[in-house]
Amino acid sequence: MKILFAVLIIFHLSSCDFIDQYRCYPDNSIMEKMTTHFIPRQNSFCIVTYPDIRFPGMLRYHRSKINWGSDDCFKGNVIVLVNERTGSFSEYLTMALQQNPKTITVGRATAGSDGNIVRMQFPGNVISWHSGVGIYYPDFTPTQRTGIKIDHIVEPDIESVSKGIDVALDKAKSLAKNLISTDSTFFYNKADTF
Repeated sequence: MKILFAVLIIFHLSSCDFIDQYRCYPDNSIMEKMTTHFIPRQNSFCIVTYPDIRFPGMLRYHRSKINWGSDDCFKGNVIVLVNERTGSFSEYLTMALQQNPKTITVGRATAGSDGNIVRMQFPGNVISWHSGVGIYYPDFTPTQRTGIKIDHIVEPDIESVSKGIDVALDKAKSLAKNLISTDSTFFYNKADTF
């Protein structure tokens, strides 16, 4: 529950910047907490396509319906760190946070694996897994196989890797410092919680 505590602290420091890391698979329970405190109230942040089994080959779509967000959400900048380990639910959560106009996404290409998983068993005990839905931004920009939108692409080089430098985090701190209207920045590391 450290994240909720951290979110509430940063929520009251409305002039701070918040750096969040989704270079991992976050706990599913975090969605409502993060969106409630960090995005403005809205009806939808993505479009989901799904097959209509009554008509083979036909896809239907609907806008995601969420009742999260707040009119009194965090007013500072939200900087989200992503990379190739950002997949599925962490991409979905990043898309939700990107609905805050002050969210900046930093890192490199994500996995492009947004959506659910469907298991199918065929004769001969052959098992196949595939995504059963498509996930798109509200403007129908796809996320599957392409990854989510990134504002600042940051790639590590040989020197940064050999020295153990996190170039994405350094870029986020630099952005926070340049955007800052504040005196402090808060960094949440998932590894420190749960």
